[in-house]
Amino acid sequence: MASDAEFPALEKDDIQSPILRRRPAPYIGCHVLLHFADAVQGREFVRRLIPHIVSAADYASVDTWAAVTFTHSGLQALGVPRTSLDSFPLAFREGMAARAASFEECEDSLPAHWEEPYGTGRIHATLTLLSVSGPQFQEKLTYARRELHDLPGVQVLKREDFAQVQGGRTPFGYKDGISFPTIRGNDPSPIVSAEEPIAAGEFVLGYPGDCGRSIEMPQPDVLGRNGTFVGFRKLH
Repeated sequence: MASDAEFPALEKDDIQSPILRRRPAPYIGCHVLLHFADAVQGREFVRRLIPHIVSAADYASVDTWAAVTFTHSGLQALGVPRTSLDSFPLAFREGMAARAASFEECEDSLPAHWEEPYGTGRIHATLTLLSVSGPQFQEKLTYARRELHDLPGVQVLKREDFAQVQGGRTPFGYKDGISFPTIRGNDPSPIVSAEEPIAAGEFVLGYPGDCGRSIEMPQPDVLGRNGTFVGFRKLH
């Protein structure tokens, strides 16, 4: 078994906090689904957003966290070159709607029944805000609206609110937060039973995974290193 010293250190200041950090408890937040109708305004929005994205290194010093994810069509809308777009894995390029038959088992769950804008290809990015209290959350949400005010080409398609329910349980009934794994080089996960740490490369691009395998990154490296792939689903 390899020791932590044999693995490269995680660049936590360049990794978004949700990849390595558990949600606070209790929490309140939202996912804002965005569409870039104008590439220049979309890039300006990203430029304004960058200073507010909280890294895994800064997680403990703030009370509200912001994170952002992009779809393949979103990167295309922002003007990412075709050679870079084509370097992403096929599953990411195709998107969830095109691959739904591989993970949805009943007719009612297929894209024809999905709530808009899911499955339309119009979702270009998701901005996630997470806070420890309602007033702090509303303050950051107001700020985000103000940043979008003069960028009509960045359109809000939908807002999905969420919060930890009383008692700290998920909608499925189990305790919230216990499934967060221990990632090698990260802070130990405070779960009930001890477990062997999992190589960082199984979660974060640019690091060796278990058995020394590495996942091929999009090119250039700046598009992938210290990032990850996320599946975003809304369940009824």
